[in-house]
Amino acid sequence: MIAWLEGEVREVSPEGSLVLAAHGVGYEVFVPLGLLAEAREGARMQLAVHTHVREDQITLFGFRNARERAMFRRLLGVAGVGAKTALALLSAIPLERLADAIERGDAAAIARAPGIGRKTAQRIVVELKGKLAEAAPPGPHDEVRSALLNLGYKPAEVDRALTAATGEDFEALLKSALRELAR
Repeated sequence: MIAWLEGEVREVSPEGSLVLAAHGVGYEVFVPLGLLAEAREGARMQLAVHTHVREDQITLFGFRNARERAMFRRLLGVAGVGAKTALALLSAIPLERLADAIERGDAAAIARAPGIGRKTAQRIVVELKGKLAEAAPPGPHDEVRSALLNLGYKPAEVDRALTAATGEDFEALLKSALRELAR
């Protein structure tokens, strides 16, 4: 099993993969779209890798870090969720938001991802709720939620605002959530 790869990006494919050259071997690795957009030919990259073995092929899936890979593996454990669906979900929803939606039981937020139907989203919530502590430790999303609750907003209002909010760091996410709450 390949756990991680480090090397030079030799090729970036619009179909969702890149070729990473490591020690004279080029590995085709499928990655979330956000990571693919950051990849530049000639740049060095290190990926946490999931080696997906099927009867007829071996496929590599690469991630920014071990937490993202852990979420991918958790998603693979859900009935009806295959590797391509799990990757599409991680491409559409940032790790922290996905984990938060699962923990809150927000199947609607998950179903908004392309290729994820209502039933699949509900199954993901049912099977993974309460099991994601190591996949997504507290981050800006949790901190913003706590801050808004401490300011006196109702949990339902906060959840609605955070679902619609954009931003990766605490400050950007807080500003966006406050704008949503002001609507």
